[in-house]
Amino acid sequence: MDNIQTNTRPGAIKLKAGENLVGYEGFLVKIKNVGGEARFVRPEAVADDGLFVLQEGATEGSYASAIPLHSASNFRVRLKGACNPGARLCLAGAGDYGKIRALPGDAGTYFIMAVAEEIGVDGQNVRIRPAMIGNVTV
Repeated sequence: MDNIQTNTRPGAIKLKAGENLVGYEGFLVKIKNVGGEARFVRPEAVADDGLFVLQEGATEGSYASAIPLHSASNFRVRLKGACNPGARLCLAGAGDYGKIRALPGDAGTYFIMAVAEEIGVDGQNVRIRPAMIGNVTV
């Protein structure tokens, strides 16, 4: 049997920042193709897929480090607004991309990516459990 899982590794990865990510530790980021190169950037829409938690920010073009979300572990991510344990969490809106929030009642399509494991208040790095539920339309 051939092992096709070569040149792979678990855990955090380092990529160049596609924008200034200094001070965004604990925010969600995604991988974006920038001129044929994989780079970390903050999500750009509420239905986007911020699937990594930024560990170490960096200036644009320098290396940043992030951990991929997976359900085998909980994580702490910056919260917009408040949440209760069990709340379904999605990306926050414009001006707060990279933060998460409880699923709002406003009409729209949101990417549900986690469940809150504790009560959270605005600006807190709230403990979450990834649960890639996917897009939900309200």
